[in-house]
Amino acid sequence: MVTTISEDYYKFRASLKQKNKPTIISNQFKAYSSNKNENNSQEFKRISKHISNEGRIMLSEPNAGGNSVFSEVLSYEILRNTMGAKLLKTEMQIQYRFENSKITDYSVMMNDKKIGVSVTRAFHFMGDEHFNKVDAYAILCKKLKGVISSTQCVSKKDAWEKQILHVFVRSNRVAKLLNQVYRNMKCPLKSNTIVLITVCENAECIFTEKSCDH
Repeated sequence: MVTTISEDYYKFRASLKQKNKPTIISNQFKAYSSNKNENNSQEFKRISKHISNEGRIMLSEPNAGGNSVFSEVLSYEILRNTMGAKLLKTEMQIQYRFENSKITDYSVMMNDKKIGVSVTRAFHFMGDEHFNKVDAYAILCKKLKGVISSTQCVSKKDAWEKQILHVFVRSNRVAKLLNQVYRNMKCPLKSNTIVLITVCENAECIFTEKSCDH
């Protein structure tokens, strides 16, 4: 179940319509049940039982490395179900003008606009009670710079009009810290990016995914 307050929904739509209009919004994702005895693969299989054909393609295709397949698939499913996104290209299908450029996880069509989506997770390995404003600034700064770089380097045929930085967090506390830090960041970093923060409940596999889970 995904819930988004009306104000954030309309902020998202308004930002989609206008170039150079960054914004930050949040929503909540809650799996209906949980089982502490499940491993990561079993948990994600339960969560993704009814995913779309496009989601299954993303799940089965190789990506550029890292342990973020689960979060990327869930990101697409959330945008598809709540904002009407339609998958255009997966991570390895998007082409860039330069080798070793920063890359984007997938692209979609929304409101007749081509949109890039970069997905990340914000948490602390020692426990989210240790996550602070320094951590929040570090991840936002790094990821927003990456969004700008990939937008500048993407090939002409795959170029998008705007990007979404989709951030998964475990708790409302971390979401609030990211929100507070974002609002004090310099405008050039915010660029033309929509920051979407999703608070996940009963979806620990999003944060503990390992390469052996596939």
